[in-house]
Amino acid sequence: MTRFGRVCTLAVAAVLLLAAGCGGGGEAPVKQQLVQHFNTALGQLAVMDANQEHGVAPKRGRLDEVSCATGSCTIRWRSWDGRAMVTRYALAGGPKCFTARAKPALSPVVDDTIGAYATHPLNDLSTKPGLDCQA
Repeated sequence: MTRFGRVCTLAVAAVLLLAAGCGGGGEAPVKQQLVQHFNTALGQLAVMDANQEHGVAPKRGRLDEVSCATGSCTIRWRSWDGRAMVTRYALAGGPKCFTARAKPALSPVVDDTIGAYATHPLNDLSTKPGLDCQA
């Protein structure tokens, strides 16, 4: 392989690793942000449930495990009532700014605070430009 060919191969590999959230310390920040966003979404999901007792902290699910591979992450978690759940996310972008969307998308949920269906909070765990990263 020529020197140019090796450089091109390394450049392509670096781009793929960056897209997967790996390389240059990228995997840990992506997983860390994904965990933060997931836990925030679990809190939102708990607040949406009117079956919770008023004046008591809402019962919420818990994250059990996060595993990532090139371009995707799988999150194993438990619902507030202890049911084992698995949600897979398609990833794109880099270690600071990325999209993480549930594949397949999760069904809308009833948001009892507004009395209507709403987008499932766990559907999109993407970073938010200006908040999590610089666009």
